[in-house]
Amino acid sequence: MPYSLISLAIVAVFFLLVSCDPVTDRVALDGDGLTPEVRQIVPSEVLDRLVEVGMPIHGGANPPDVTGTFFLSPLILTSSSLLGDTLPLGTVIDGRYFDFKEQSDDLALSASFGTVPSGGRRADRSFIVGRGCRFTVFSEYLNVNAAGHPWSNLTVVSGCLTESGIEDAVFTNVLLEDRDQIFGEGWLPGQGRLFSDGDGVAERQ
Repeated sequence: MPYSLISLAIVAVFFLLVSCDPVTDRVALDGDGLTPEVRQIVPSEVLDRLVEVGMPIHGGANPPDVTGTFFLSPLILTSSSLLGDTLPLGTVIDGRYFDFKEQSDDLALSASFGTVPSGGRRADRSFIVGRGCRFTVFSEYLNVNAAGHPWSNLTVVSGCLTESGIEDAVFTNVLLEDRDQIFGEGWLPGQGRLFSDGDGVAERQ
């Protein structure tokens, strides 16, 4: 076979292999490595403030399967973007259980967070992105206060999945929307506190 034909055959096989990646073909990503579903709940101003507070965002269309329950403890306050925050950096708070279920091929999943196993409130919408062992889960909560005013918040978890748990686990809980300013004018979308796991790994339960 002539050299040129061999070269064309190699190129054809290469493109065939690349085009057969079902996840890459199915999931669209923006310049930040996020899916359209994530961007529906995380506008640019919120994403910018997450990055400013030090939240790692691991974009990508091939995250690990994080199905399971993980315990983040001790949780240490490492950064805050709240104006006039009186909670000192380094403060240790109660640990949190993160429960992930039903992760699908379109990168949606079911997520809950709480201080007791399987006792947390299930998020209204959750999506995962990532690549290799690293991932980020975005979970939206829709709320209504006692006076009937709606507001929403976002919980974000990042880390590297291993057999024992989530290494370099960090999470933040930030305001998403507060049209009636029930928290006051000083609160802006994307503001919140960043916590890290003090022993370096959120143990799989």
